[in-house]
Amino acid sequence: MSDESQQIEQDFQDSWDKMDEFFHRLVETYHWEGHRPIFNILAEMRQRGYDKQLRAGQSMSTFVLTRARNHHYRAHHGRIRLDVKSTGLQVNYYKKDEEKIEIVTDSFDYTDEIDALIQRLLQEPIT
Repeated sequence: MSDESQQIEQDFQDSWDKMDEFFHRLVETYHWEGHRPIFNILAEMRQRGYDKQLRAGQSMSTFVLTRARNHHYRAHHGRIRLDVKSTGLQVNYYKKDEEKIEIVTDSFDYTDEIDALIQRLLQEPIT
């Protein structure tokens, strides 16, 4: 693995660490108990190694995944937004000039449908 590849992987992992801290702060400091289910989802994604392949970020309290090296991404690149709702998950895949794909679940489980969206995002180049 090249030095640049190692640096990208480390940057991606660092972004996941920051999101873990962010969501823990939401739950533990601000008592947003409804977001507690995100911890199992993030752990599942990390177990699958996605923290080495995707950048994690947030918009308000929404978890966002991209293939951008830094927190700036462009509309023509794909992204996934994962929202924890009171009754389950809402997961959206966006890419300019493509129809939005939306998954709404009545659980907080990491599903094959969610994984399919991540696999789709992994086809994007790292920018």
